[in-house]
Amino acid sequence: MNSQLLILATLVSIVYGGHYGPSSMFAWKQLEFGFPNQMAEEEAENSGNLIPTNAIPIDVEPFYDVSTDSRVAIKNQSEAYTTSSLAEDSQVNKCNQMWVIDSGVQGSKYVCPPKLLLIDLYSNQVIHQYEFDDSLYIKDASLFATVALNVKDPPPAGNCQNTMVYVADVGFHGLVVYNYQENRAWRIENRFMYPNPDNGLLTVACKSFVLMDGILSLKSFVKLGERNSPCPVSAIDSSNNVYCVTLDPIRLIKWDVRKPYHKQYIEEFSVEHKELEFVSGIKYTEASSGRKEFWMISNRFQVF
Repeated sequence: MNSQLLILATLVSIVYGGHYGPSSMFAWKQLEFGFPNQMAEEEAENSGNLIPTNAIPIDVEPFYDVSTDSRVAIKNQSEAYTTSSLAEDSQVNKCNQMWVIDSGVQGSKYVCPPKLLLIDLYSNQVIHQYEFDDSLYIKDASLFATVALNVKDPPPAGNCQNTMVYVADVGFHGLVVYNYQENRAWRIENRFMYPNPDNGLLTVACKSFVLMDGILSLKSFVKLGERNSPCPVSAIDSSNNVYCVTLDPIRLIKWDVRKPYHKQYIEEFSVEHKELEFVSGIKYTEASSGRKEFWMISNRFQVF
């Protein structure tokens, strides 16, 4: 791992039409993983199952405890929940449950089939899991890294049982759809899921690299045109404002989707560029007080 790697979890607060600038909440040079004791950690390192310098987070998931309105940033998703492999991405629903995709991959090798895990955030217990069969992934090629939810029965009337889970295969141009209520899944492939070579060369902080991933994020969209610099991920708030961070130049921008996509309608935040190098995860959340927040994680992927 390059010694320049710095992992930052950054918060942008928006309060009743105004906003505060982004501020870094957490920072790591190297991730720390949770183990029941020191011996278990040493055994994992000695066996090669844990190589701390090889770990890089790609997403962040904020969670509010509604009973106390306290904020919990899930900084290390793999701390309490994984088996022997890697939890790639997560999504929290309004039932205070977190869906996690376990890629089943260590390094570049599959050590177990991929699986979806459903975790109750109050008890920190896995309450459901679904293991992918051979029809859902291509061994030694697939890499599942993005989860999106469509909850059709949210509270207070529902209990989040009627949920569709979408999992992007960033490594092998596919999408897995899981019906939680029926406990079944299927795979979709399409030529539009392949990487676009015209967008494969990226530049971040004056460093260029090739990233030929397939589906990196999942959002409903209408194509309006082309940007000079891509946003790897984006999020939308309850007022229909889209937020994202462009790669080159590094800019945190906001756009109201009800207005034309033109520079006069795009607002730019004042940011410290070094804190937003390659933002790979961005999530929107709202506290019961009405405070709107965006959480972002940047990992300087270009130097990893």
